[in-house]
Amino acid sequence: MYQVKNFKNIFLIYLLFLYFTAIYYLFLKHTGGSDSTISEWLVNYYGGFTRRGLSGYIFAEIALFFDLSIRFIIFIFQSFFYLTFLILIYYFFRDIETNFLLYLCLFCPLFMTYHIAELEVLARKEILVFINFLFFLFLSLNENLKKYSYIYLFISIPILLLIWEPVIFFLPFYIFILINNINYKNFKSLILSIFLIFSSSLIVIYFLLINQYDIKSEILMCSSLEEIFDERCYMSLLYLDTSIKENFDSLFKDIKIQHILRYSLVYLIGFFPIIYLARNLKKKINFKIGIFNNISLFSFIIISSIFVPVLYAMGLDWGRWVNIHYFFILSSIYFLIKKGNYSLDIQSSEKLKKIFFLKNKVILVSLFIIFCFGWNPKTLFKGDIASIPGYRVPYNLIKSINNNF
Repeated sequence: MYQVKNFKNIFLIYLLFLYFTAIYYLFLKHTGGSDSTISEWLVNYYGGFTRRGLSGYIFAEIALFFDLSIRFIIFIFQSFFYLTFLILIYYFFRDIETNFLLYLCLFCPLFMTYHIAELEVLARKEILVFINFLFFLFLSLNENLKKYSYIYLFISIPILLLIWEPVIFFLPFYIFILINNINYKNFKSLILSIFLIFSSSLIVIYFLLINQYDIKSEILMCSSLEEIFDERCYMSLLYLDTSIKENFDSLFKDIKIQHILRYSLVYLIGFFPIIYLARNLKKKINFKIGIFNNISLFSFIIISSIFVPVLYAMGLDWGRWVNIHYFFILSSIYFLIKKGNYSLDIQSSEKLKKIFFLKNKVILVSLFIIFCFGWNPKTLFKGDIASIPGYRVPYNLIKSINNNF
């Protein structure tokens, strides 16, 4: 097994590069940009209650109170959220074992690099979902704090639903962690606990369903943004009154077999290391509920992903959905390793190397670079596969700095 010396330092430098690159591009976006990185954070309650309006309403009130630009307030919070996310990522993964397979999973282009490779997804609202889930995992890992994780979910998930309701499609991953976090005595106690923990979320979901947004509210919100903050309505702000049926119709009108084949390959290639990892973990702790002992970890992951395909049918940002889905799977699997529920087969990397004839160190490093930094999916489902983000990102960064300063 090839050893990687000073992994923590290398990982920290990598995350620092991601952060400063992200802050630079966020600054450019806020000084003259007009994409969804900004527009979705402008959604607020000034036209009445609407989905995803809580964060925008808070930012608007802060901007008014301090007499500051709302773009500046959003920039400050986005920078803070992204920093928090990377700090949590560092402390969660820094003790990763020296294992080629785990390195492939961690540096996969579908994970952290994706946010700066495709700037359209940088600091979008799912960043709060990432932070929320990582905090939940940290609470669950600490035996003294574990009991507070249930109160944490009871309070935080409803708030998230008011900021970005698609988090609902990833709630099975929270349940998956809960199942592994508490060794429930019977199925009835498990169901009751899950119901109580997510009861507040069910109320918010019902509230979102019965309060439909209309065009009059959108016009009122847009006019208030223009009058108060000199911000026009564009992109994310214009789709709040779009129904689920309209989203389906819009997608199926444009989708082609090539798009489905392309993203099938993205999943097949990008998720291969993580699937291989899941199938090579050994269970160390059995469940008291017998039925769960007959379900493999890979099957648990598939079951937890049951609602994710709905996102692909409702939204055009397939690259984002891949990124979010990958985050939940990798974080969940590594949580089980850290907690000791599963152990990594130390021979799994060696088996992988033999499969692909990776006996030479140069070939091994070359494959790592090509896989992790040689490609990434575009944000929209129509976009082709982007090439060499490992070169393109720093090159474009240097070029942009030279042009702007």
